[in-house]
Amino acid sequence: MVFLSIFVASCYAGISTNSFFNANDRLHGKRVLLEALSSSEVGGIHYAAVGLKILRETLPSTAVQCQNLLKTSSDPKATTEALYHVAQAFKAIGNCPQPLPVLNIVKNLQNVLEKEANLQELYYAVEALAALGQKPADSGKLLKAAQLLLKKNDSLANFGYFFYISSNLGNDGATAAFSRIEDALIQADEVDGTLLQFEGGLSTTG
Repeated sequence: MVFLSIFVASCYAGISTNSFFNANDRLHGKRVLLEALSSSEVGGIHYAAVGLKILRETLPSTAVQCQNLLKTSSDPKATTEALYHVAQAFKAIGNCPQPLPVLNIVKNLQNVLEKEANLQELYYAVEALAALGQKPADSGKLLKAAQLLLKKNDSLANFGYFFYISSNLGNDGATAAFSRIEDALIQADEVDGTLLQFEGGLSTTG
């Protein structure tokens, strides 16, 4: 799944910069994403649907995928990560015949934001709410909780989650994120005086 998420990010970078994605790369990308779209895992469906849209490819029939999303969204044991993938995939597909049980999903996600979750869980919940056109019930409380979690563990991954969370929390979130940018960048290694690279390779830097 990590590979697929990085691959989709690479598709976006390649298309947006138009510097290193040639016709063969696009064709290979399309094959990889179509294969992932046929997966029963909601994460695979999410990344495949987003990736194909980035490549401006028409999605094939998604009836089976929509049923998988609906089934997962109604599962009382569905994790926050699974609900995140469901919301993002549903938004990317855009034409599923049946609606998601949005009220129930939002309730579950808001509950996550109220409990003692880690930054990854908070990220999944906030991003899922955004995909559903919803916002956290108490942005101020959420921001304070995220700041406290980052203070306890300022790993690069947590910085990434914190920045994404903050970007959904208005001006206060933007201010909080801006104040921590230097703390994140200081952990990077400089390459040839032009690039920054984080220890851990492409996935961590991404």
